[in-house]
Amino acid sequence: MLPPSAPPAGSENDDAATTQIKGDPARSGAAPRHLAISIFHNDGVHVTVLSPGMPVLVGRSAPADVRIPDRSLSRVHARFLLGEGERVLLQDLKSTNGTWVGGAAVERYELPVGGEALLGNVVVRVHALAAHAVPGALGDEAGFRKALEQAIAEAQRASTKLAVLFVRATGVLPTEDTHTVAPGDVSRWVHRVRAALGDGSRIGRVRRDAVVALAIGADAKLAGALARQIAQPASREDAPLFVGVAPFPDAAISADKLLDRARAAAESTTPAEPVHVALEGAWAQEKIATGAGPVVASEAMRRTLALVERAAAARVPVVLWGETGTGKEVLARFLHEMSPRRDRPMVSVNCGAIPAQLVESTLFGHERGAFTGALAQQKGVFEAADGGTVFLDEVGELSPAAQAVLLRVLETQRLTRVGSTREISVDVRLVAATHRDLERMAEEGRFRSDLYYRLATMIVRIPPLRDRKEDIAPLVQRFLVTGGTPVVPSIEPDAMAALLAYDWPGNVRELRNAIERALVVAQQSRIEVVDLPEKIQTHATSSSAPAGWGSAQERGTLAPPPPPSWSGAGPRAHVAPPPPPPSWSGGPAAALPAPTPPPAPTAPRGDVDLRAEMLAHERKLLLEVLVACDWNKTKAAQRLGLPLRTLTYKMTTLGIQRPER
Repeated sequence: MLPPSAPPAGSENDDAATTQIKGDPARSGAAPRHLAISIFHNDGVHVTVLSPGMPVLVGRSAPADVRIPDRSLSRVHARFLLGEGERVLLQDLKSTNGTWVGGAAVERYELPVGGEALLGNVVVRVHALAAHAVPGALGDEAGFRKALEQAIAEAQRASTKLAVLFVRATGVLPTEDTHTVAPGDVSRWVHRVRAALGDGSRIGRVRRDAVVALAIGADAKLAGALARQIAQPASREDAPLFVGVAPFPDAAISADKLLDRARAAAESTTPAEPVHVALEGAWAQEKIATGAGPVVASEAMRRTLALVERAAAARVPVVLWGETGTGKEVLARFLHEMSPRRDRPMVSVNCGAIPAQLVESTLFGHERGAFTGALAQQKGVFEAADGGTVFLDEVGELSPAAQAVLLRVLETQRLTRVGSTREISVDVRLVAATHRDLERMAEEGRFRSDLYYRLATMIVRIPPLRDRKEDIAPLVQRFLVTGGTPVVPSIEPDAMAALLAYDWPGNVRELRNAIERALVVAQQSRIEVVDLPEKIQTHATSSSAPAGWGSAQERGTLAPPPPPSWSGAGPRAHVAPPPPPPSWSGGPAAALPAPTPPPAPTAPRGDVDLRAEMLAHERKLLLEVLVACDWNKTKAAQRLGLPLRTLTYKMTTLGIQRPER
C-alpha cells in the first residue's frame, strides 16, 4: 500500500513521465529555481543538481549516474526526475532492499522540496537552491580537513580569522532494520547550518548525526553568534542542535587540533548551554601543558609573545635577544609554528659549538673532495630547511668569513656549497638568537655592520626571569609535570618562596635544573627548601635575616626566620622578597650588579641576643647528638624525635657539617 501522496502504481509509464518533463518548460511549469538531491552515506554527502528532462540514476555501480559505495544499494537502485511544481519523481528500479518513504516501501513517489526517502540505508533529501547559488562543498571529514588546512594557510598569510563548528544532534537514530529517518539525522537539519553560514560554506559529515563546518573570516565572537543561530530551532519539529566552536588561532593552530577542540566543545554542551566556544585551549596553553611552549603569565612576557606573533607572518629576519637561559629557542620554535612555514622543517644550529673551519660547510654544505674528510656531497643547514626556518643560536659567534656568506644568502636567497661554483636557490626564514650586544660589537668592528643592519629589521628582547617573577610559579608547575616522576610532587610554600626570592642569573634553564635536582633529591611527595640547590637556600637565608646578625659567615651558623609564605596567607605573608636588580641592557650577565637586600626591620638588641643564644644552644645540642650517634643522621633524628628531613634542614641552616676524617 502506497502513501496517499504517491501516484497510483501504473498510472503512467516511465516514457510518458519523461515526455511530460521534456516538454516546454513554460507550459509544463518548470521550477524557476534549481532543485537538488543530497545523498547522505557513510563516506559523506553527495549533492546532485537536477535538470528538467535529465533523469538521475542512483546505485552502487555502473550504469548508475551517481555511484554510492553502500552495500544496501542495488547496482541501479532508483531514478530521480525533475517534475512539475517543484516535485521530484522517485522511481524504485526493482532494488533488492527497496525504496522507502515515511516507513513504507514505494515503487513511485513524488518528493516535494524537503521530502526524504531511504534507498536501502542511504538517505536522500530534496532541497531547493537559489537561482544564483552553487552547491556548497559537502563531503566527508577527510575532505573537510584538507579544505581546513588550506584555509588555515591562507589565514596565516593574510592574518585573518576562521572558526571550525562541530554541530551535533541528539535525536535517536534508526537501527539498521528501521526504514525511517530519525529527527537527529543530518539530512533533517543540515540546511540550518547552511542557512547560517551561507550556500558556499564548507560542510563535512563526520557522523550520521554530526557535521563539521568552516566559518571563514569569523572570530570567536562572530562564530559564537553563528553557532547560537544554528542551535536555535525554528519550530517544535526541528531537532535540538549542539554546537562546539574552535576559533583559529585562539583555540589551536593546526587542523587536527581545531577539529578535536570543536568536537570536545560540542560534546561538553548541554540543553541549558547548547553552544560552547573553546577558548581555554589556546595554543600557548596547549604548549604549556605539553612542556614545549613559552610561559606567558607575566605582562612582560605577554608583550614579548605578542610581538613574536606579529613577526611570525612576515619573512623578515628576527633576532631574539636575551640572557643565557631565557628561552630563546622556545620562542624561535613558537615563531616557526605560528608562521606559514610551520609545515616545513625548522633546522637549529648553535654557531658557538661549530669548529671555525667547519662553519661554512655546516651552514651551506660542501661538495665531495672540497676539503680533507669531505668524502661525500653534503647539504648544509640552509638547504635542509628550504621552505622552512633556520634558527642560528649564538649568531654573534660567527666568524667574519661566515658572516659575509650569510649576508649574501640573506640578500639573494642563493648559496654556493663549499668546493662548488654552482649557485642553489633556497627559501628560508632566518631567526637568530644572541646574548651579546650586536650593535656594540658592530661599532667595535667585531661584527659586520651590514649584516647587523640586515638582521636588525626585527629585534625581540626577551626579559630575564628576575624581571618576570610571575612566570616562576607556572614554570615550576610545568617542570614538576614534565620531570618524569611517576607521581607529580607538590612544592611547599617555603620552597616556592625561596624560588621567588632568588635572582636566577641562569634564568629559566637554571630554574629547570633546580627543579630537576629537587625531584631527584626529594624523598617524599613534596619538595621542601632542603631539596633545592644550596645557593638558593643560602640566598633565601641571607635575604630574610634580620638586622644585627653580624657577618655573612656568622649568619651561616644560625637558623634564619622562615621565608615568606608563597600563598600570601598567614602571619608571614607581609615579608617580601628582595627587589630585582636593574634590567639587563644586552651585555654579559656577569656585568650585572649584585642585588641589594632590602632593609629589614630592626629589633631591640636584647631580642636579637636572646634569639642568637637560643639558636646557638640548638646547634650545640644537635652536634652532641650527632657525635654520640657517630654522625648517623637516621639514629640522631630518632633520638631527637625529629623527622630525618627536618634534621637535615636544620644541619644545613645551622652550618653543621660532619668533620673530615
